[in-house]
Amino acid sequence: MINKFLAKLDIKKKLIFLGYAITVPILIVICIMLFISNLNSSKKSQIESTQKELSSLNDSLNIVLEDIKNLSTYISINEQITKLLTTSDDTINNNPQLWYDYAPMQIIHDMISIEGYIKTIAIYPENNIRPYLRGLDGSSYNSDFKNLKSSKLYNQTLLSSNNMLWQNFNKGTNELYDYNRTDKLVLSRIIYDISRTKILGYLVIGCSTDKFYDIIEHNIKFDDETVIIFNSRGDNILTYGDLNSKLNNYLLSQEFQDILKKSSNTYIEHSNHTIYLSKTNENSTIACKIVPSFKILNNLIVLIDWPLSLFIGVLISLLPILMLLSKIITAPLINLSKNMEKFSKGDFEQYIIINSNDELAQVGKCFNNMVDNIKILIEENYIIKLKEQESELLALQAQINPHFLYNTLNSLYWQALNEGYEELAESVLSLSDLFRLVLNQGQKEVPIAKEMLLVRKYLEVQNLRFYNRLTYSIKVDKNVEDFIIPKLVIQPFVENAIVHAFENTSSDCEISIIVKQINDYIEFRISDTGIGMTQEKINQLFDRESEFYQKQRIGGYAIKNIMERLELKYKSKFSLFIESKENIGTTIILIIYKNVGM
Repeated sequence: MINKFLAKLDIKKKLIFLGYAITVPILIVICIMLFISNLNSSKKSQIESTQKELSSLNDSLNIVLEDIKNLSTYISINEQITKLLTTSDDTINNNPQLWYDYAPMQIIHDMISIEGYIKTIAIYPENNIRPYLRGLDGSSYNSDFKNLKSSKLYNQTLLSSNNMLWQNFNKGTNELYDYNRTDKLVLSRIIYDISRTKILGYLVIGCSTDKFYDIIEHNIKFDDETVIIFNSRGDNILTYGDLNSKLNNYLLSQEFQDILKKSSNTYIEHSNHTIYLSKTNENSTIACKIVPSFKILNNLIVLIDWPLSLFIGVLISLLPILMLLSKIITAPLINLSKNMEKFSKGDFEQYIIINSNDELAQVGKCFNNMVDNIKILIEENYIIKLKEQESELLALQAQINPHFLYNTLNSLYWQALNEGYEELAESVLSLSDLFRLVLNQGQKEVPIAKEMLLVRKYLEVQNLRFYNRLTYSIKVDKNVEDFIIPKLVIQPFVENAIVHAFENTSSDCEISIIVKQINDYIEFRISDTGIGMTQEKINQLFDRESEFYQKQRIGGYAIKNIMERLELKYKSKFSLFIESKENIGTTIILIIYKNVGM
């Protein structure tokens, strides 16, 4: 199948096809490897980034949690409160202001007011002193301490490693509150004496969950992320975001609980999700972020962008390379084919130039030998006679050269002068000088003085054509006359002024040419009093000139040609401006920098 397909193609197309057939599979393998590498790198980067974000979130949460712990520590070790919790005087219960009279509660209230997010505080003494119960948001605590001591919360606090425990209490009635007006994150703490041998009381501080939600909102990027805060026991005390039942069951499983107890900072892949964990120390809360694993796939376009760009770029760049290689390989064959075709039509001077030593070179040598052998046979029979006839024909042909032209024009000049036609004689002489300057023995560059002489001779000839309606002036600074410029650069501008500005008018015409040096550049200013041009016509001058005007030019140079010649010699170190007003005239300004092209 492939052989039949290749048989229909020429050699150049076969080489291109085979080049792609070899390159594309290798390129595909490279792109796949790059994609896998980018995928792994992106996944690793996302994991590291998420772990850093979670660690930052956990640090922000711990700042708030530590502030609450510090407040609980202040209450637990305060000398006045400790004294109140250890007194045996029951009569102080008769004082309705006993906590304000015997303890620094006003200071504690000021501290709570500064924080703003602490909404409730309760101190339950073990010595039957009336408990201190305060709800800043209208919530009310359970005042029955005996009943509270039998609750799950109290016993979990008592069994915790540092006798402190965080728990979440939703709005409503529960074991801690007779009525809780808002969702709260609660710190419960056992108050001991200084030797930690005797329990003096039980402290409960309730904080608004809004504070923690605000912190979490400022530390997550996407809506589909879920953040969970666990206490040191592994209990879920705060959840931000949605959590499906499958994930929830896994978080409650013993497997996950064991990971919480053993690992401080890690991540787990489960159920198309990645679970990240961050823990500051053994007794601190644990921050958990759950991110859908398909977020990696969301970046698939970004991940595949570089390999795909490489694949497409190589395929595109490979085409000109293969075309160039195929051209290099097939060029000798094409050259051989063309030479053979010319040879078959009677051109017996065809030889193959051999620059290599490969098989194609051998074919070329055989062709050259064949040509030599056939030429010998032809020469023996016909060529001698044909050469004789050709020599006779060439001897009869006359060749006109520039010297013949100059001599003829000079003869006409003297004949006209002898006959008294001085004006005609001067015109013929000007035309002769003009041709001599244009040909200039093949020179491509001339001094400015010589270019201006050419312009002057051209104007003298044109003045005869316009019946002396053309007046002109040429002024050249002496210090720039010897500066070398390309030949026929200024004359076409003058010619353009005559062709375009004076061709279709019967009024007198005036052309002014000024050449001067200004600082480090030379300025050529060609002005005429012709019919002027619109901006559209000015733009056309830089484009292709009509065939009618091209045939009238001496050197065949239009404005476009001059620009190309100037760019070739001076690069960007020259400027050309055309200023024109209709019915007023046109000025062409050419600026050439003296330190370029010398």
